[in-house]
Amino acid sequence: KFRKYLDLENPNHICFHTGQKIEETKLSIDHVIPWSYLFSDDLWNLVYVDKSYNSSKGNKIPSEETINKLEERNYRLLDKVTQKTMSDKNTEELQLSIHNGLVKKFWIGCQG
Repeated sequence: KFRKYLDLENPNHICFHTGQKIEETKLSIDHVIPWSYLFSDDLWNLVYVDKSYNSSKGNKIPSEETINKLEERNYRLLDKVTQKTMSDKNTEELQLSIHNGLVKKFWIGCQG
């Protein structure tokens, strides 16, 4: 259900973490902040990655650089969904996450 949004911002399926193009058979969706910390599938935390990279990263808390990159991606994604006049629960949560700085807040919270 998130592909239509992720495709809008990343139509060429470039891996968020490696910057490499992902073959269609190896396309996976990753929780940048691991699911085991948030227990939620939220658009603002989901990106395209290569399946093998996704499997190898496990529950590792991302670096601040990765979090900054996710925040930048979220601004681009919000711009794209706004241009397409897409409005639903997922896009509203994306907008709220940006407005409330949720990416950084959750990332800090995961560090204990």
